[in-house]
Amino acid sequence: MLTDISLNNDFDGKDFNAEKKFWSDPSTKEFGTFVNWPLGLAGILSPKHFPASKVQSMANGSVWKLDQIPDRIQQIRNWLLTPLPNKKTLVQYVHCTAGCDRTGEVIGAYRMRYNNANTIDMYSKDVKECGRPPNYWSTTALEWFCEYIYYNPTFGLGNKVGNCMGFATCKNPITGGGHCTPTHNTTK
Repeated sequence: MLTDISLNNDFDGKDFNAEKKFWSDPSTKEFGTFVNWPLGLAGILSPKHFPASKVQSMANGSVWKLDQIPDRIQQIRNWLLTPLPNKKTLVQYVHCTAGCDRTGEVIGAYRMRYNNANTIDMYSKDVKECGRPPNYWSTTALEWFCEYIYYNPTFGLGNKVGNCMGFATCKNPITGGGHCTPTHNTTK
């Protein structure tokens, strides 16, 4: 069974509209399910722009009101751990238009939370798989997610995740195009 997790929104054009149309046809239900989780607001401003005294409460609350990355990462995990009837196999296809930015954000967050990947390893894999770093918004959303798991005692990760605001440097999206550069070698 396929779970098609699209991170796109209606502004992503004809391919996204064709995908929605395909899954709205009742005959496709036998193939799996379509889940639409449009992203784009968690990384508007990096945690670097806020006083350290505010980052913990923001990372554990208001930042996720729209994008809901912590809940969505947990849902992906739940799907992976729930056996399907008739010994069917579940395939999860997480994607956006380019497969780099929003996809890198979700997969990177999953890796930090469930694969115990530190920020350097997580970002290196994102860059290697895409061929470029995730953009400003997705990279800053990863900073926020890192802060979320860093400060959340339930996960017991703390310092194991690494420097939440030191794995990449990003140019201002308005004046510098929003491009990010890893702070460590990502060619491993």
